[in-house]
Amino acid sequence: MEVDGAERDRLTVCLYEALGTALLLIGINFSSAFGSLQPFAIGMVLFCNIMMFGSMSGGHFNPAVTLSVLVRSGPNIPYNLPIALLMIGSQLAGASLGVLIVRFTIQEGTSGETKGFILGDNYAILCPADPTTMIDGANTEIQKCNSQMAGAALIMEIVCTFVFTSVINNVIHLNGSEESAPTAFTVGATLTGMIITSAKTSGGCINTAVGIV
Repeated sequence: MEVDGAERDRLTVCLYEALGTALLLIGINFSSAFGSLQPFAIGMVLFCNIMMFGSMSGGHFNPAVTLSVLVRSGPNIPYNLPIALLMIGSQLAGASLGVLIVRFTIQEGTSGETKGFILGDNYAILCPADPTTMIDGANTEIQKCNSQMAGAALIMEIVCTFVFTSVINNVIHLNGSEESAPTAFTVGATLTGMIITSAKTSGGCINTAVGIV
């Protein structure tokens, strides 16, 4: 939408959005073993994605970001709605592809144990509980965690996603930033901060494609 010529080359935009979201999911899962450094790793992945694909697709990789850009377009919402829906579909497809790649790159040991980088039941888990209690796929712990903190998690995700999307729209659109590296760094750093802020309450999703997939 905010990319020049995006309405004329929708296939390219969707392809880059899918690829970038897939790389983001791979980064999220593979960085699960980094502990407290995971938010910084995710922010760096987003920085690299924006540097690589931002000039082609706008560098959303997040349905919430796409919706915020759509809403910001105001009177042009009906005109931009089709490409926004295509981008969101591409992001969900890319997220699914990223998880599949993670699934097929997990190495199995001789005794059948998982020797990949992934905590939880083969994948990173969106839950504020101690991940060591869920390494063996303790679904009862995950359900208990979600039911007890659903309200707090919802509020935290709304607030942090609002801050994240607001920063993106302010930096790129209101301030008219044309420097890709500072913009990408600002967006990546903001995501890192929001993940750190919300991790213990909601699991630090801040991305609808990540949460759904």
